[in-house]
Amino acid sequence: MDLPEIFRDFKQIEREYELRRTLEVVVRDTTYRIEVLYCYSNENSPWFPQVYSRTSSNWKHLPHLGWVSERSEELAIRLALSFITD
Repeated sequence: MDLPEIFRDFKQIEREYELRRTLEVVVRDTTYRIEVLYCYSNENSPWFPQVYSRTSSNWKHLPHLGWVSERSEELAIRLALSFITD
């Protein structure tokens, strides 16, 4: 399936992302979820990490990373891991 081709058929879409990887790690008794998104509309820096922490019944988004983009999937994961381990 060629997602960029599909997106072109819908002109109202401004940016396109795909969730490429989800990781869960435990640091100091807190469970974190890292989601790594791939951005089709910005091919120069397409990897975006998002971090969530588990609360009693749901996940809370941690906005401290802001909207950071990295040049590779590995760098995005490393950025998120360094954020939650510091």
